[in-house]
Order: sequence, then C-alpha cells, then structure tokens
Amino acid sequence: MGAGEGEWDGAVTAAEFAIDVANALGGYRLRWSTEEQLQERILLALMTSGMPFLREYNLGQSGRIDFYNPEHRVGLEVKVKGSSALVTRQLYRYAENDQVDALVLVTSKARHATALPEKMNGKVIRVVTLWRSGL
Repeated sequence: MGAGEGEWDGAVTAAEFAIDVANALGGYRLRWSTEEQLQERILLALMTSGMPFLREYNLGQSGRIDFYNPEHRVGLEVKVKGSSALVTRQLYRYAENDQVDALVLVTSKARHATALPEKMNGKVIRVVTLWRSGL
C-alpha cells in the first residue's frame, strides 16, 4: 500500500515509505521543549500511525540514527539545533550506509530544509519542518 493508506508492506519502496512518514508527521501538532521530548512525541505519533521504528539505531561507522525502520530501510533524524552544514554532513554519513535506502529529517529549523538536496547518494531525503511549541 503506501501513499498515506495506513498499511505498509514489502511492495512499498523506501522512498514511498519516507514520503508517508513525512506526511504523517506533518499532520501532527507536536509540543516540546527539548529534543528528547520531541523524540518521544515523534515516537508516539509514529506508533499511532502504525509505522514501527526502532529508537537510537546503530548504523556502525555511520553513527547512531534517532529512528530506523528495518523493513523499509528508512532512517529518521531529529534536529532542533545545529548548523545546516553539520546536519547535511550527518545525513550524508547515513546516506552512505548500505542499511539506509531513504531518510527523513524532522527539524524545527527551516534553514535545515532549504540546505538539503532531494537526494543524497541516490537516496531520497524528505524533510518535516516543525514550529517550536511551548508546553
């Protein structure tokens, strides 16, 4: 299925799943004050949407990504601070990894989104820009 239909199977590509994840998260109004709290809210939103992800997944030399879906090989990284160059380098390391076929960046910084290409290393990148909400 895919494209927001609520069920995902092996026929859905990593790029399609990444788009579905970005669309699903973009539909939530998440409130947070720290990156850790935002990650908890994202996990709850993913679970509510029926999208299983592992937390703090170790990609070996590429580092530890915030969330990873092994079935679709999609990584999800959360950033609320840091330079665009730093975020781009980090995502590029993940995109070089053979375990990753697509990436989703969830960020509170519009500059992170504008600095990224649509693909890295041939792998689709989707960005969800959230506005910071206080508790």
